[in-house]
Amino acid sequence: MSEKRGFGQALLSLFTLLVTVIGAGIAFVEYRGAQQRERVERVFRYSDQLAAEGEATALINGLGDAFVQSWPQIVASAGESPTQEQLKQLSNDWFVGYINADPALRSAVERMALFYDTLAVCVTEDLCDERAAKALFTEQVAGFASTAYPWIAHRNKDYLAATGIRALCLRNRFCGGPPECDGLPAELASCQ
Repeated sequence: MSEKRGFGQALLSLFTLLVTVIGAGIAFVEYRGAQQRERVERVFRYSDQLAAEGEATALINGLGDAFVQSWPQIVASAGESPTQEQLKQLSNDWFVGYINADPALRSAVERMALFYDTLAVCVTEDLCDERAAKALFTEQVAGFASTAYPWIAHRNKDYLAATGIRALCLRNRFCGGPPECDGLPAELASCQ
């Protein structure tokens, strides 16, 4: 009888252990799912913040339009047979000068640079879901980075780690460049 009782207690202990392990596994899976949902929800909160920055986005988009309209004058100022480097330098100088001349535009660029910098930190630190952020923001961050790169590079000369550097790194991360970035990227990855 004592043997049956020992066997029954061992079986009960094994069953209790099995239930505990399965319960812990289910709790872990639910916990991980809740964490993932929270990371995705943070991305959508960033999307809401971006929607609230419509005025800043419009000013920055206008910067791109102004550049396209100024391009013939930029090319003409380069003289006969300009090199790619000359055109690049003239273009960069145009962006820096144009942004410097307009306080509202400069403020918009700085606000959006800070916005994308914080999104970059959220993605890098795995507080935001990278796949969701990439799906929602690749086009916007790529456009911003293309337009603001000369200004951010100019600001970085005086202020190492200037606002916007993480935004440029985020563009590279989303567009197939290196996921890690420790300063001003030498160039922007192509999003094509």
